[in-house]
Amino acid sequence: MGILVISPSPLFKDVLAGILERRDLEHVAIADPSSAAAAIATEKHRVILIDEATGAACVHEIVEEVRKLPACRLIFLAQEGNDMLVLDSRVALIKEVSDLVSAVGDLR
Repeated sequence: MGILVISPSPLFKDVLAGILERRDLEHVAIADPSSAAAAIATEKHRVILIDEATGAACVHEIVEEVRKLPACRLIFLAQEGNDMLVLDSRVALIKEVSDLVSAVGDLR
C-alpha cells in the first residue's frame, strides 16, 4: 500500500513523487496512464494522484480497478488551474433504500 502518481508527463510524475517522498508520507510509486490499472490491481494503493491530462479511457480503467478496493482516495490534479478534486471511495452495497439514504446523509 502507498501512494501512486499517474501522469502522461514524466516531469509531472517526478516532481510530485519528489515532493511526497521528501515528506516521508508513504511509499510513492509512479505509473504511466497505460500501466496504472495493472499497478492498482497488484499494489492496492491507498492514495492515487491522477494528472487530469490522463486520457478518459485510462481514467475509466483506473476507476474500474479502484472500485475493487475496499477504500481509496483519488485525487485528480489539474496542472493549468492549480486545483484538485478529492474523491474518497468506499465500497458498499445497496441492499435497501436506507443504505443509499445513509450514504448521502454521511455527507452532511
